[in-house]
Amino acid sequence: MDAGLAAVLGAVAGAVGTALAGASTGWASQQQAKIAARSAHQLERRQSRETAYRVFIRVADTLHEHVAPIVSSWGVTEGFVILRRPDQDFCEEAEAHGRALRDAWLEVSLLGPSSVLDPAVSVLEVGRDVINGCSLVFVLSQLDLSEEPEVRDEIASARQRTRDAMSQFGKEIQKFGKSAQQALDDDGAS
Repeated sequence: MDAGLAAVLGAVAGAVGTALAGASTGWASQQQAKIAARSAHQLERRQSRETAYRVFIRVADTLHEHVAPIVSSWGVTEGFVILRRPDQDFCEEAEAHGRALRDAWLEVSLLGPSSVLDPAVSVLEVGRDVINGCSLVFVLSQLDLSEEPEVRDEIASARQRTRDAMSQFGKEIQKFGKSAQQALDDDGAS
């Protein structure tokens, strides 16, 4: 091979190598930018989820704390004794807490992931059962017929259902908290 042909082939090889190196560097830079953008998005999403989960648990706990003193006073008693009865203000405040819980649930349901949705729905549903039970006890207690055996039995039954729901409510809040922790701990690597 003569020197001229060797020089041309050397120049072509150098040009191809430079082009390939430039292309691979560009591709690597593009992939690195995608990874950085994905990482920033995941961090932002995790922070949004953490905030939504925190608000949801706080609102559920607030409802629980609002209702607990009255419902816990409905312990097993002799005869028909209600130590504390819900009043109109109590029921209205419980309803306001219920609306706040629904709003917080909407935020959780939008942010996901799906592993926290069922526990969040359970908290919402059992919280609604507690609110409805308190409202039913309030309405039945206001009846002038409270001395009637059927009404007394219905009040006692509503109290017991509400106490059961209240017990379940605390458990559902804990289940949601555990699911939320797992969702926040999941880094997506597996």
